[in-house]
Amino acid sequence: MAKKEPALTKYQEWYRANKDALSVRRRKKYKTDKKYRERSLKACRAWRKENKPWLKREKPVRDYMLIGEFAAEIGCSPETLRNLERKKMIPRTTDGVGRRRYNPKNVKLVTRLVEFRKETHYSDPKYKAKLKAIVTQLKTNWKKV
Repeated sequence: MAKKEPALTKYQEWYRANKDALSVRRRKKYKTDKKYRERSLKACRAWRKENKPWLKREKPVRDYMLIGEFAAEIGCSPETLRNLERKKMIPRTTDGVGRRRYNPKNVKLVTRLVEFRKETHYSDPKYKAKLKAIVTQLKTNWKKV
């Protein structure tokens, strides 16, 4: 059984008859009238904001940091962190895809290591012993993600 369409109001009938002419007028006004265009855009943005929640760009809450964020927090480059991992000075922690993840609680530990390497020259006789002590402390206090 076919569904019956509800009866149209007088306005709906008029609108169907004049829809094309109205559309042409709106486009012309949109092109020429700056205030009308701004009002239209503002109304369009408000509608999108309310009716399309996926457009709201909220960052997901994470309990970890990616390598770029972690490096920026410490004040070094991501390449420095990769070098420290290669030299086994900091543990390598990755997710299933291979992206490096760091616990934000480890920032202080790695900052201490990076600053020590910047400030102390490797020709210092006690450099290796101090470096080994810092790395050992870092590894024992390392928090996993």
